[in-house]
Amino acid sequence: MKLAALLAAWALAATSAAAQTPAKEKTILFVGAHMDDSEWGAGGLMFKAVRDGLRVVVIQTVSDWSNWPPTQGREKQVEDGVMRIAKEMGIEKILLGYKYHHVPADLELKTRIARIVADVEPDIAVILSENDYWTDHANTARAAKDGIMFAHGYLGRALKRIPLILSYPTGANQTHDFKPDTFVDTTEVIDRIAWLINEIDSLADGKREYSATLTLQGSRAKGFPKKLELIGAAEQVLASEKNWGAMCGARYAEAFQSIRPVPRELW
Repeated sequence: MKLAALLAAWALAATSAAAQTPAKEKTILFVGAHMDDSEWGAGGLMFKAVRDGLRVVVIQTVSDWSNWPPTQGREKQVEDGVMRIAKEMGIEKILLGYKYHHVPADLELKTRIARIVADVEPDIAVILSENDYWTDHANTARAAKDGIMFAHGYLGRALKRIPLILSYPTGANQTHDFKPDTFVDTTEVIDRIAWLINEIDSLADGKREYSATLTLQGSRAKGFPKKLELIGAAEQVLASEKNWGAMCGARYAEAFQSIRPVPRELW
């Protein structure tokens, strides 16, 4: 399902009263644990949302890199790099300051996420899948789902309901039992996704070592054929997007599972 179709589905779920109010900038909220989680699972959706004029906000729970060996001693450099990449993408990043493997699925984190939800008022939320072997991922996913769906309970006041909540996978060695029901065609932004993963995972590792070269034949438009140099992480992400694309009839795609679904037209 393309982004335009997702937004159309969102509109079907809006009330008639809301439809009569002045137009407001649509906002899509992503939640991830590490600096590359949302980018791995939904980077293409981010690029398409920015292109279509949506406000894109990303919550990142882990942003204290002092206890992770690859980033020890480079904490400021890594944070500056994360924010630089976000700026170049045209998105907003909110860093919550937890250490690696220290993210709890507790009341404090759920309430912090609920406050952000109340502040940014997202129309769509995209979070990690809870079915994940990494504790940071699973706990962030659980806290995000609760903080988003039950923000009114944590804050003790009425809030706008978010009609569409999707979850995304983080990798074949981490997410399990993932059953997608929504797909976003990312073919037209696949080169941007390759750039993104090259940038953000090289930042995490402190080095850039290319492991593969991919040539996009594309059309006769300017810039084609296009050669992409890929680090190992980018190679994995593009392979995953190729696999999801095969499932939905696109060249490349991202896959999501609905947590709070909205009505959809099948054809």
